[in-house]
Amino acid sequence: MPTMSSVQWSVDGGRHRIPLSVVSGELWLCGKHHIGARLDEVLTDLNNPFVVCLTQPRELLGRYDTYVDWLKTHSPTDAMWFPVPDLGAHHLNEMLPMFTLIVETLHTGRNVVVHCAAGIGRAGTTAVAVCMMLGHDAESACDLVRASRPMAGPEAGAQHELVAALDSHLRGNQPSR
Repeated sequence: MPTMSSVQWSVDGGRHRIPLSVVSGELWLCGKHHIGARLDEVLTDLNNPFVVCLTQPRELLGRYDTYVDWLKTHSPTDAMWFPVPDLGAHHLNEMLPMFTLIVETLHTGRNVVVHCAAGIGRAGTTAVAVCMMLGHDAESACDLVRASRPMAGPEAGAQHELVAALDSHLRGNQPSR
């Protein structure tokens, strides 16, 4: 299993696995500096994972153009580019299909890599949502994600609101809209 040294963590944020016991695929988080600069390494090390990119185009263009081209040519079979504003989140009804796709992909045994700019807020919130859809309550999902990737998880109001909305939805208290 690939591991990240503290040097790599300080240079590009590294990548971290979120342990999930109920699916055969592995969920990984990283930031744009890791996957953008090391795409071939990530694809090889993680056995051709499905890649979910949550960054805005302006966060990648001009720096990781080869990666941007890869995202465009490998969507929807190997990648999904789902831009979310930094420190933000879309409404649950917009995010739920992406969360569902990630869970379904993990159930097939395929690994999934989710990233935003730093692999903390948007990616961490997505990982929390995936954990919740796999049976964790919101608090244990946040704890698991933060224990696996330091500081990862909801960072701002919209991200906390998304987790709360998903929690209500999963409990049957409200529709996804």
